[in-house]
Amino acid sequence: CPAVTGIQLRIISELAVEELAAGRATEEVTPFWRVVEPDSRLAKKLPPDGPGWITTLRQAERGAAQSPSAAGRCAFKAPSKVWFRRCLGDGPGSSSFS
Repeated sequence: CPAVTGIQLRIISELAVEELAAGRATEEVTPFWRVVEPDSRLAKKLPPDGPGWITTLRQAERGAAQSPSAAGRCAFKAPSKVWFRRCLGDGPGSSSFS
């Protein structure tokens, strides 16, 4: 069912964003950016800059795959905790980020 798939994809994507904000490496979170298109409605709902952020993640991952010295690591830096507090009015450590 497309509706249930969309709901589950949003849950997975938001959890991955929260984990990245908490400082986890991109290799340790579900790589939602591989299946969420940058121009989709879901991408526009994700912080910090949904479509741009997904494009950045994809480019970083593509660059890491092409660079033998990167050994498969993504060079993306997650948004800061300050960004989440400022833009969402909430932050890691609060009940919604636990």
